[in-house]
Amino acid sequence: MKSLLMPKGPYGEELTFDQFCDILIPVITG
Repeated sequence: MKSLLMPKGPYGEELTFDQFCDILIPVITG
């Protein structure tokens, strides 16, 4: 569950929720 709450970046760093959304939203919306 921790991996879902604290997603890892390309270099293994922990991303904040805002950073995660900034990355994920463009991927989903294409």
